[in-house]
Amino acid sequence: MTLVERVFSLLRGKRHTIVRDVVLPRPLDDVPGLVAAAGPRVLLDRATSASAYAERAYAVLDPRFRLVAFRASGMVPRAMPWDDATCPPRLVARARTVVTFGEEREEHDGCPFMLAEALLAAARGSSHPDAPPFACGLVGTIAYGAAAFLDTLPPETREGAYGADIDLLFADSSVSTASPGALAARIHVVGRGATDDEARADAEARESRLFALLASPPEPDPPRVECAIARASYGERSYSDLVERAKGHLVAGDVFQLCLTHTVSLEPAPAPHALFAELRRSNPAPFSAYFLTPDTHLVSSSPERFLRVQEGTVETRPIKGTRPRGHTPADDERLADELARSEKDGAENDMIVDLLRNDLARVAEPGSVVVRERRIVERHPTVLQLVSTVIGTLRPGLGPIDVLRSAFPGGSMTGAPKARAVELLAELEPRPRGVYSGTLVYIDERGTMDASIVIRSVTFSGDRATFGVGGGIVLDSVPEDEWRETLAKARALVEAAGAALGAEMRWELDGP
Repeated sequence: MTLVERVFSLLRGKRHTIVRDVVLPRPLDDVPGLVAAAGPRVLLDRATSASAYAERAYAVLDPRFRLVAFRASGMVPRAMPWDDATCPPRLVARARTVVTFGEEREEHDGCPFMLAEALLAAARGSSHPDAPPFACGLVGTIAYGAAAFLDTLPPETREGAYGADIDLLFADSSVSTASPGALAARIHVVGRGATDDEARADAEARESRLFALLASPPEPDPPRVECAIARASYGERSYSDLVERAKGHLVAGDVFQLCLTHTVSLEPAPAPHALFAELRRSNPAPFSAYFLTPDTHLVSSSPERFLRVQEGTVETRPIKGTRPRGHTPADDERLADELARSEKDGAENDMIVDLLRNDLARVAEPGSVVVRERRIVERHPTVLQLVSTVIGTLRPGLGPIDVLRSAFPGGSMTGAPKARAVELLAELEPRPRGVYSGTLVYIDERGTMDASIVIRSVTFSGDRATFGVGGGIVLDSVPEDEWRETLAKARALVEAAGAALGAEMRWELDGP
């Protein structure tokens, strides 16, 4: 029996579920990363309530197994959990999906999205009726380059295309609270085995391990540094030149909009847990996240929902249009009014709304896709954003994976029309985006899904910390304004990194 077959057998076997209301020894935000002690940790915040334990914050500790997928994506980093004899760093020549289970790992042929769907189907019925919205299922990242599995993007071959395109953990243990700082929590643990007694013993062991992890001492404060740098991959002139090249494709009629991006590096890299704590304090966001595995560190302060599937309704909330916050209340109102009235920002938003309506229409009941809110100004700590909401009714027989496949990558990070936009972006942008512009997602075995767009998010790899920033380019875009918009979007992350390091951040530019 192959490893994947054994995983399916385990998921379909006997189950024992424990649901318990507890008082946590400390808020979930303060639980350490636990990489050495217990493997991956996920901590997410969500803005919407669904129950008394509303999944405003939840932690997933000690997941049962992991699905990792690469699509010809450059060099496999040594940080990945394979020894050099099994998988030395090399150029990957074909698509690979790897399932890891404890110390075992196995390559699996076929599309990882289909394997993920099959795993969820095998686990169906695991959750208790009183479980919170996420209790048992897949949680993790889907990088921008994963669109190659859907033939939306060519396989990444450019320098710097490192890491997994898809990195999903299967979690049988979850902790949910009504708010990020709350101590009252609901735990949900699923034990599995060949017999009822084995499943019960597994559940009790996992519950004990979960309590031990939650009681772990907090991480020590990181050392302070005297100076730190935020290094942009472009300067104003070189980025303006890139914007003009993008506008050339608009003039030629190739596309209506392109979401152009560039990269900022933080030197030295702040400690991930310290950066997350600072962002929770200074820039709380509806989709804040701390995703930590032995080889993946993502700290996100994303304001944007990519997709939600709940009780047969599909929702997406694209963001297009940005202004910095004002220095005074009157200045703030002036900027909000300017954003709401801006023809340029409104056109950007409308184009992406139309694109996403088309994406949802492929999986929704005919005639059910509607724009519930159009161009609403949302206020965040450092920026004002123009947000729309599109909803539809999911067709019978379809589920979250079908919705992901129909809409990925998010149209707000590509431009329109999507297929041609991603081709042009691959030519214009010198570096792969990695998980930036992708999604951080959970998919519960009951068919509930919530996914954010990975923006305002720092990725850690070795001793490097980077994040992407960008904006939509349309015909009347002013290059210098586009450059300033990217700096406004970077501000919250740069300031939080400085606070986490105890240093004043200084900008350096890799281009004129």
